[in-house]
Amino acid sequence: VPANTQEKVVLEYWHGWTGAWTPVIADICDMFGKIYPDIKIKAVVVPYGEKETKFLASVAAGDPPDVLFTDPNVIPFAQMGAIIPVDTLMSKEEMDKFKEYVWPLNWQGNVYEDHIWSFYGFVDVMALYYNKGIFREVGLDPNKPPLDIKTLDEYAEKLTTYDAKGNIDRAGFIPSDLWQWGNVFGGDFQDPDNPNIITVNNPKVVEALEWIASYSKKYDVKRITAFNASLAEERTMALDPLISERFAMQLMGQWKVIDIDKYAKEGFDYGVVPLPYPSGGRKNAHMQNCSGYGLIPKGTPHPEEALKFLLYWNGYPSTPEIIRDRAKIMVAGGWMPLAETVW
Repeated sequence: VPANTQEKVVLEYWHGWTGAWTPVIADICDMFGKIYPDIKIKAVVVPYGEKETKFLASVAAGDPPDVLFTDPNVIPFAQMGAIIPVDTLMSKEEMDKFKEYVWPLNWQGNVYEDHIWSFYGFVDVMALYYNKGIFREVGLDPNKPPLDIKTLDEYAEKLTTYDAKGNIDRAGFIPSDLWQWGNVFGGDFQDPDNPNIITVNNPKVVEALEWIASYSKKYDVKRITAFNASLAEERTMALDPLISERFAMQLMGQWKVIDIDKYAKEGFDYGVVPLPYPSGGRKNAHMQNCSGYGLIPKGTPHPEEALKFLLYWNGYPSTPEIIRDRAKIMVAGGWMPLAETVW
C-alpha cells in the first residue's frame, strides 16, 4: 500500500495541561505529526486530581491511553504492573546512545528493579519570585529580598492583608511542597548510599514540615483554605496568583518569566532569588524539578509508536528538525530541556 494511503496509527495521549499550555500541546502534537506522518496524536486533558484513578481504571479495563504524562508516581505504577519499562522497547545500543545524548537526570530518577520506567519531558528550576511593587507598598526595600527563613516569615507577615471580615485578601507567602523545602532545610528523602531506603523522618525534613505547618497555625488553616478557594480555578495567564497580586511572594519555576512578560500589567516589577534557608540549611538553594513524566501504559497496542513520542519530547533522535522542534517546544512552554544539544 502506498505510504500516503496507509491508515495512521492514532495515539491517545493523556495530560493535565490547560489554559496557556493548551495551544502549546496542540503545536507539539502537530509538529510530531510532521516528523512522523504515519502517527497522529489525540491529546486528551485529564485533570491532575483525577488522573491516577482514571488511569488505573483504564488499565484494569484493558483500554488504557497510549501515552500518559503524569506526576512523580512512576514507581508505584511500576509496582502495580500498570506501565511498560521503556528500556525494554530499546536495544542496549539504542539506550546507550540515548543516555549519551541526555543528561543522566532524565532517566536516573526512574530506575526501579534494574529497569527504566519513564523519560522526563523537561526540567524546572524553582526559586522565590516576589513582587517589588508590593514590597514598596508596605515599606520593604525591593532590593533586599528575604534570603533566610526568619526574614521570609517576617516579610510574609508584613505583606499579608485582610478584608473587613478578617479573611486573607493577599497572602505574603504560604509554603507547601515538603519535597522541596525538606531539601532546602538540609534533609534528604532517600539514603544517599542506598536510594531504596526512604528517610522521610530525617530530622531536617521533619523541621521543614513543622515550619510549613506553622503557617497554618499562625494564619489559621480555615482562613488559608478559604483564601486558596477564592483563587481562580484556572490559575494561569492573567489569573495567576502572583501576576494578579493575590500573592506577594511565591515559589515558582522559570516558566513564570514568560507568563509575567505575556500577562502581567504594564510596569509589573518583580525579583527572583534562591530559596530562603534556615540555620543549618542549604544556602543559595534552588530546586531542579524534573517534570512531565512520560509513561507507556501496559496494554497499549502501540508501544513502539508511544516510545517515539516520548523520545521526541527529548529532541531525540537528534536530527536537525527534531532538535529545532524541541527548542520551539521549550520556549513556548517556558520549560528547560534535558539535553545540552537543544540548548
